[in-house]
Amino acid sequence: MNVLSLFNGMSCGMMALERLNIKVGKYYSSEIDKYANKASETLYPEIIQLGDATKWQDWSIDLGSIDLLMAGFPCQAWSMAGKQKGDNDPRGALVHDLINIWNAINHERGNQGKDPVKFLFENVKMKKEFLDYINNLF
Repeated sequence: MNVLSLFNGMSCGMMALERLNIKVGKYYSSEIDKYANKASETLYPEIIQLGDATKWQDWSIDLGSIDLLMAGFPCQAWSMAGKQKGDNDPRGALVHDLINIWNAINHERGNQGKDPVKFLFENVKMKKEFLDYINNLF
């Protein structure tokens, strides 16, 4: 299984897959925090670092080869504990990059005669209005 993890952090997604004994072929990571990337590289040197999710169109990967898309998109703009600016906050607007990537993967998989990508997206407790908004984006 090839995995793309957006907003990867320190690769907790890889840890979970490993603990579930799920065999990972290639694990691509999109993360811009240098400390998270350093932790990720230390824990899993085989991970392929792609960098900024907003620059996904510059990545040199076959999006159709992605079997699982994981994302814990930034929560500060959506959290009930935050300022609740949603996608009016640049961090909150990253959900749109997630959707664009998800759509691009499914487009490529469709061209290759494959089923839609499996996905796991997570975030924090948020207002129902935000939850409905995000769900309707998909």
